[in-house]
Amino acid sequence: MIEINRRLYLDDAFQEIDPEFTTLQSCIDNLYGLITAEAKVSLP
Repeated sequence: MIEINRRLYLDDAFQEIDPEFTTLQSCIDNLYGLITAEAKVSLP
């Protein structure tokens, strides 16, 4: 499980998604891809 602080993707009132959310989303997608690729390589 990965926890992400709301301040990284929501405004100060936790109401609106920050415009930089797509950058964070892309980073998470890339991380997930790396983890799953490594897991597939490690399987016998």
